[in-house]
Amino acid sequence: MEIRSGLIDIGVARLACDLRGEGTGVVLVHAGIGDRRMWGPQFDVLSRDYRVLQYDARGFGQSPLSTEEFSLADDLAALIEALDLGRVSLVGSSLGSLTAVEFAIAHPEKVHRLCLVPSSMLAPGFPAPEDTDDAGEAFAAGDAIRAAELDYLQWVVGPDRLPQDVAPDVRELAMAMLQDFYRLHLGVVDPDVRFLEPSARGRLPEVKAPALIIVGDQDRQSIREAARWMETSMPVVRLLRIGGAGHLVNLEQPERFNAALLSFLGGDDD
Repeated sequence: MEIRSGLIDIGVARLACDLRGEGTGVVLVHAGIGDRRMWGPQFDVLSRDYRVLQYDARGFGQSPLSTEEFSLADDLAALIEALDLGRVSLVGSSLGSLTAVEFAIAHPEKVHRLCLVPSSMLAPGFPAPEDTDDAGEAFAAGDAIRAAELDYLQWVVGPDRLPQDVAPDVRELAMAMLQDFYRLHLGVVDPDVRFLEPSARGRLPEVKAPALIIVGDQDRQSIREAARWMETSMPVVRLLRIGGAGHLVNLEQPERFNAALLSFLGGDDD
């Protein structure tokens, strides 16, 4: 099946994306520690039954950096409109889940379903006590490789596992995405990213689309707390905890993630 790939002009920016398949639209929104490459185990499977879009947000992967303040949710809205996807289901991981929730609050009529791996920014106690900025300090010192390694240990491995607990292929991809991100941003003054005001974490009851929340049982405490908070604040169909996985649960346990996602997307409308 043919993949349409390239940079899509959304008026204020250009975003790298891949579009494949026929049917109703499903958009994959990557984590802040990744880019669209993280959806490899999902893109092929979903495109058998859906029109699937994966894309790089501004300053990630192959999407050029921005020089002006921008909103990730506004970029998503502009991309969906540019590609004429209509009403879509959104699959968001971490920062991508926050983007998806903001979009769902701003455009409830355009969202069919939400599958979310939570962001700590959606937890009531954000920022979490466990959050550190060691990677930011290494990056400020000009060491992109060290910054990537520290982010990998903090977010992919997590506080309750050892590095050897993560499969080599997951480490290889995660480190490649993180290193590419930090190298792209070296020597650049990043623009401010504008988030929803008031914050989305206090507006979760405004989300109308049914949601599936997926969290790895080895993920950080703040992410698990965000999952519980979202379960009580949104029309959540199911909260699924997947064993043997940390924050990149879709990469560490792709078969279980895909099975749950396909079942949810194919469910009856509420």
